[in-house]
Amino acid sequence: GGEHEPFPVHHDGGRIQVNDGKLFLNGSMLISGASEVLFDSGEFHLAGDDTHVLVSDEARLAFSHGGLFHFEQTYVAQHVLRATGQARVELNGTEIDCDAATITIQLYDDASYSATGTSSKDWSTWYMYDRSSLSLQWVMNGGDVLFYDAVTIDVRNTVGIMPWLYFPAGSVA
Repeated sequence: GGEHEPFPVHHDGGRIQVNDGKLFLNGSMLISGASEVLFDSGEFHLAGDDTHVLVSDEARLAFSHGGLFHFEQTYVAQHVLRATGQARVELNGTEIDCDAATITIQLYDDASYSATGTSSKDWSTWYMYDRSSLSLQWVMNGGDVLFYDAVTIDVRNTVGIMPWLYFPAGSVA
């Protein structure tokens, strides 16, 4: 076989649910509108180069019951998880694997990311803007959290969390 070019997947409306199965994607995925992409004991493997998962509007990406979110990557930010609008990313009892490279997660607007009982084999770097929110409860390897605006961060019983303080030019500490 030849090399496969990344292809875009745009899910806008309805639900995609993976139960005890696997979804392999070599390309970017946009989840928009009021859509849901759910992995209940399922696995999501994201491959390719400069491929990303974008969750926007009021969409929801969720993993539960031993699900796996696998970023097949060899360098930092090869894949980025970005949520905007009022989008939600929810992980409950999930494992995140980034093949020993740092995962990059960006939250904008009123987007939220919550993880409970979740572990990551690798480090995460969070970039939070606007009024976005992050909730980590019983998480292994929380990661770096860089926040720039009026964000909400709730971290409990989590190992490996490092908030960064950012002071724009002209600010006084």
